Amino acid sequence: MNTPPHGDIRIGPRAIASVVKRAIAAVDGCAGLVPSPKALVVRETGSGLMVEIETLIIYGAPIEATARLLSMRVRAALEQAIGQPIADVRVYVQGLRHP
Repeated sequence: MNTPPHGDIRIGPRAIASVVKRAIAAVDGCAGLVPSPKALVVRETGSGLMVEIETLIIYGAPIEATARLLSMRVRAALEQAIGQPIADVRVYVQGLRHP
């Protein structure tokens, strides 16, 4: 048998969501996820996890630069936390929040 020495380890969606939310909170200019159950979607693909994030940006922050930084931070946080490849992180800016 090809059983891993420590058994089968699976990382649940709530654990992944916690890592993503913490990474989002650390990005200056990001106001967080939109208040929707579909604001964070994680799917398994053949090349790794795909993450879709619907977010709000703080008014006055550079939208494109903030979204790119958000994508990079989420990818790095997930790769470090779960040790699996991240196929894609897609950030959808759904609006601006006034400070």
